[in-house]
Amino acid sequence: MRLLYIFLDATRSSGVIKKVKSKIEFLNRSGIETTGIFINKNIKDYKIDLSEHITYVPLIIQPLQLIFNRRYIRNYKWFFEKNNYYRQLYSVLQKEIEKHKFDLILFRYPLSNRYLYKFIKRYPEKIIFEHNSKELTELNLRDYQKVKYFVDSEIKYGDKVLSLSRALTGVGNELVEYERKRTHGYNIPVKVVPNSFEVESVPVRGMPELKEKIKILFLTGSPFPWVGIDILLKSISGYEKKNKIEVFIVGPMVKEYQDYCADNAILDIVFFEGEKSGEELNKYFDQCHVAFGTLAMQRVGLKEHSSLKVLEYASRGMPFVITYSDTNFFNTKEFGDFYLQLPFSETGIDLDKVVQFATLVTQKQDHPQKLRDLSKSKIDVSISMKILKDFLTELNEKR
Repeated sequence: MRLLYIFLDATRSSGVIKKVKSKIEFLNRSGIETTGIFINKNIKDYKIDLSEHITYVPLIIQPLQLIFNRRYIRNYKWFFEKNNYYRQLYSVLQKEIEKHKFDLILFRYPLSNRYLYKFIKRYPEKIIFEHNSKELTELNLRDYQKVKYFVDSEIKYGDKVLSLSRALTGVGNELVEYERKRTHGYNIPVKVVPNSFEVESVPVRGMPELKEKIKILFLTGSPFPWVGIDILLKSISGYEKKNKIEVFIVGPMVKEYQDYCADNAILDIVFFEGEKSGEELNKYFDQCHVAFGTLAMQRVGLKEHSSLKVLEYASRGMPFVITYSDTNFFNTKEFGDFYLQLPFSETGIDLDKVVQFATLVTQKQDHPQKLRDLSKSKIDVSISMKILKDFLTELNEKR
């Protein structure tokens, strides 16, 4: 069986890119001949990386003609610019796909528009879309004027595109049911394929001593609303026992959050560390007692999800706190000692419970290695990728 994996990479998240590459690698190891096609305007040169089984395709967009600057159409220039971009993007993708022989296409869902609609009609019974969020709900959290094209196009074409797909996958049960309903009874096969993590790709953390303060890590790939950094900061500013905690936020710096901490006099216990990797990142895992996962998944309409960040915590042996139901953990009782699930609240979370949990779990002998070992047997990439492999094989046999 031959599979193309299409990734129109619009993300800067190293975690997402790492996940996609691990997926391609595992599928090849499992006997499904998989070629990744990565297309991005930040890719400068066409390159075939045989070791990664990935073709990197540059996207050079030719600008609109000067006629679009004329006064009577200037107000609609944003629309023509988006159409120009996607017309050229799908033209480049089409030419690249024609170079390959394949049985199925696994496509990380890129949002719908007329060009994706025309594209999928070329490949009936071929394309499986992979979903990671409720797309329209997520878009509606942003400035409408900046995402108007995407919202309007998703409303107009999204359900039509999904109804033409061979199958759909999603990282959680709730998400899969949402996407299934968008196909309007076309009986499209669906499958839950939770996010996964290559456990051996990160070191197990050290076991920090329990002193007078609980040190909390919040690893963020982005400052988007569903991450919930604002909820954590509100919780800290209203916490009466501030002398008991220190919080390290590792990820992109956001001035708005720094200003909030300054205005609320908590900059002495909240430290914005910026983006870190390698040994610099490892030291935060070694010195902190507990970590926060995503705190506001409900803002994108989900009570259940599968979080890459939390999978990395577990793989490193780091106990964690979440405010949603994680697909990877809620059916596995063995993880119960290693994470705390609190109710979601826009007004803040109970930091007393976090401190109590961190104190208790830190006292458990060799808990990092125990959590690491459990992660290898329950959430490693090989487990969720076997689910995907079996699903793809079944779909191919039924064609």
